[in-house]
Amino acid sequence: MRRRTLLNAAPVFTALLMALGYSPARADGNIQDYTLDRTFDLPASWNGTGDFDDAVIFDDLPDGRLLLVNGPSISVEDSVGAGTFTAIGDYTTTAPFFGPGFVAVSPDGTRAAIGSNAGGSVFIADTTAPTPGTTQNLAASDFAGVWLDNTNLALSNFNGVDVLNTSTGTVTNIISNIGGSSAGITIDAAGNLYTGNGSDFDPLVGSNTGSVKAFEAVAVQTAITSGTAIDFEASGVEVADLLSANTLGFDAFGNFFVGGGDTFGSSGDLGYAGLIDGDAFADRLADPVNVALINQNSSASILRQFDTPQPFIDAQQPPIWVYNDFTGELLLSYFEQSTVQVYVIPEPAAAGLLALGLVLVVTRRHAGR
Repeated sequence: MRRRTLLNAAPVFTALLMALGYSPARADGNIQDYTLDRTFDLPASWNGTGDFDDAVIFDDLPDGRLLLVNGPSISVEDSVGAGTFTAIGDYTTTAPFFGPGFVAVSPDGTRAAIGSNAGGSVFIADTTAPTPGTTQNLAASDFAGVWLDNTNLALSNFNGVDVLNTSTGTVTNIISNIGGSSAGITIDAAGNLYTGNGSDFDPLVGSNTGSVKAFEAVAVQTAITSGTAIDFEASGVEVADLLSANTLGFDAFGNFFVGGGDTFGSSGDLGYAGLIDGDAFADRLADPVNVALINQNSSASILRQFDTPQPFIDAQQPPIWVYNDFTGELLLSYFEQSTVQVYVIPEPAAAGLLALGLVLVVTRRHAGR
């Protein structure tokens, strides 16, 4: 059975979005069904110098709008799919070192964690307009982050993973001994955690650049409680060896996406963003002894490659994936580049007509009250 994450969209709003052309992904969605629906441009960078603090990054809110971090400023999309943004406040008065490294909206949508990209701070900001501001400035190393719940934030750092308790400020190392630099981090619907090796320091020892491993939820919780870290090289299940194991995540069908070109060139695996079939991913996770490791040479039915567009064909600008749970859209952007590509799995025509009929029924019921 295909492993899936859960969508929490209210049925009426989902039907309305479908009628307006913003379709949630189909129940039988496949990676080959994703098609380019539209593009939009991010706002101009606050800095504009072309260095690392030039990146404009974003995550999705529970209502389907995007929350955007541009230097020290937070903006929110004007409406679902609008591609235009209105600033709602600053999360800090000082630009973090190396620019904002990541932004992750909490499961309840009330807060956003913003990393400083090895700057030693994680900012926790209220997402409520008109002035969200910084509610917390917590000491923690970070490269990428994902919320485990509304309190605990998992952070990949230089060669491991920490969990930051945003209520107490306590930092607990839960994964250690990654034989290289930090990579992306994500969780699935069951709470299993995934991270990888972002750049291998010694090709002859340990994991490779792009190695992505899965760690069971119970092992993660045990590490948090006990304070004893899991050894990355000795534990976990290696599910993929792809790119630089950056910007990891799942769509609504359990398909697994990987972004991040190998900027330092130790693997030569670059020039595209990857999407791995959910069934193939689950098969490898369940039986790593007999099911081959997923890599750039896997068949098209398992791995779909989205080539880096010109003029970034040298792939030194790493691709970044964001999946919008509410709209069912898969958004692909590139570090320090403005254009965002939006991929969707189109609804069949019959489903679109059914959605439109549901909207009309709901409208008539409300009018008759």
